[in-house]
Amino acid sequence: MSLKQAAIAVAVLFMLAITWRVAQSDWGRHLGQPVAQPAAPIQFDNGTVRQYDSPASVAARNKGQPLPLGALRKCQRGTEISYTNSFCPPGAKELKVDKGTVNVVAPDPAAAAAAAKAAAPNPGQPAPTLRELAVERAVHQ
Repeated sequence: MSLKQAAIAVAVLFMLAITWRVAQSDWGRHLGQPVAQPAAPIQFDNGTVRQYDSPASVAARNKGQPLPLGALRKCQRGTEISYTNSFCPPGAKELKVDKGTVNVVAPDPAAAAAAAKAAAPNPGQPAPTLRELAVERAVHQ
C-alpha cells in the first residue's frame, strides 16, 4: 500500500467520523425537517370565570333542564296532555300550568285492605332491612 492510498483512507475515515458526529447532533437531526411551531401557552382556569355568572347565562345554561323538585310541567302532543317534572317528550309542546282542579280517585277498598295486611309487620320477626327489601323486590320483578 502506498503512501497516497493510506492518506486517502485516513481522509475517508476522517470524513466518515465527521459525518457521523453531525448526524448524531441535535442540529443534524433537525436538518431537512420543517421548523416546529412553538407550543401555545397554557392558560390555567382556577374557576373564577364560573363563579361570577350573570343571571342571563345561568338562565341560558338551565334552559331545558328539569325543574326543581315539586315543580310541574304541562306537555301537549296533539289532543293529549301529560304532566311531568322532567323534560316534555319529543314532539310535545310545553304549556303554562294553569290553576285548576285535581281529581283524586278513591282506591278499591279490598285492594287497600290487602295492601295494609301485607305491609303489617310480623310480630315474631324483626322488620326487614332496606337491603332485604331491595333484594326481594329485584327477585319478584
